[in-house]
Amino acid sequence: MTRGFEILKTGRRIRGLTQAEVAETYGVNSKTYQRWERGQTPVSYDDLTAICDQVFRIPLSEIQRAAVYAR
Repeated sequence: MTRGFEILKTGRRIRGLTQAEVAETYGVNSKTYQRWERGQTPVSYDDLTAICDQVFRIPLSEIQRAAVYAR
């Protein structure tokens, strides 16, 4: 199973965004997003799916598949 932080990192890289850009677009503090992406703080499923849909504009399932290959 792919972890939330792996999905965030993969989606961000696919879109060529910085952590700060994702945080700003989604409306969270950049430190919060950094902690999510590093796996220091768990990201909720609701936040994860919202970021995939609203920021990356890629379905969660597609990012999950890409994250498996990116390991």
